[in-house]
Amino acid sequence: MFAFFSFLLVGCTLCLQVSAQQGTNETVAVTTVAVTTVAVTAGPDRQARPGAESVFLPCRYTGREGAPPSVRWWKEPDTPGQPRTEVYDVTNDLAHHGYLGRAEIVDQASLRLLKVTLADAGTYVCTVERDGGYAEGSVRLGVQGCSPTPRDVQGPYYLRGVPHQRVVCRGGPYMLVKGTVRDSRCSAVPKATLEVWQADPAGCYKINPERPSFCRGKVRTDAQGRFSFLTVRPGKYGSGWWQARPVHVHFRVTAPRRRTLVTQMYFSNNLGEKDPCKFCGSDNPSQLTKPRPPSSDEKNYKVGGTRYRIQEVTEWDIVLN
Repeated sequence: MFAFFSFLLVGCTLCLQVSAQQGTNETVAVTTVAVTTVAVTAGPDRQARPGAESVFLPCRYTGREGAPPSVRWWKEPDTPGQPRTEVYDVTNDLAHHGYLGRAEIVDQASLRLLKVTLADAGTYVCTVERDGGYAEGSVRLGVQGCSPTPRDVQGPYYLRGVPHQRVVCRGGPYMLVKGTVRDSRCSAVPKATLEVWQADPAGCYKINPERPSFCRGKVRTDAQGRFSFLTVRPGKYGSGWWQARPVHVHFRVTAPRRRTLVTQMYFSNNLGEKDPCKFCGSDNPSQLTKPRPPSSDEKNYKVGGTRYRIQEVTEWDIVLN
């Protein structure tokens, strides 16, 4: 009889079992303690750009009824051997230093980081502890900087001192060009100046600013780095075999403490078979844009007191060094 009770005592002794299943982007940790089971599911991994409004790091836990668990988010150290940094105490709804106003909990225990920066990259760990049981799951957050827009040939038709005007080329049908100027950290660049020039629909570059189809203008970015202007779809450049040059718009972008960028924007639906310019970037995906129909809010674009009917819209972001 004594031996039987001794067997029961040993069988009821607290036991801990932890298993981890690694998928391509998912970590599942399960902890069993006596009659209490805690399971944590975190992942998949996430990618974000600096300046993103938010990024969602999933974490959910399950377990039997009992006292509320202690749930926390941590960030693994960049240097091995250093302690983890606590990000958020979910149980007490408390964001820690460096994450105040930038972190919140949604969907039980998932973490949402706001205003993402390059420093946010790393491995985040969601931990759950209850009645001596413990489990954790991890999510890796990758934060990629923005690749600078490639430089391109300036060409012979650049002119200094063009006027500030939001309608670069007149006559219609009109195309709205808009985008954002950023730096290599993906932060918006305000007060950048964009000088724009292009051929008219017949493929001619005008050098007389008094002509209505001068097809040149200068615009500035706003506080969020955004720009927009009206123009018309350019014609193919030059004559003879040079007509093979794909349709494009020239840009010269300057900003305080930034390197001047001279580049060209190409239209993916009007590239032609080849580009006779051996030094131009018409085959670079980051210089391509694809026009689309305007939304209901974009169909009428107001410049000053005049409204222009928009036929197509193209969006193209520029990244400066």
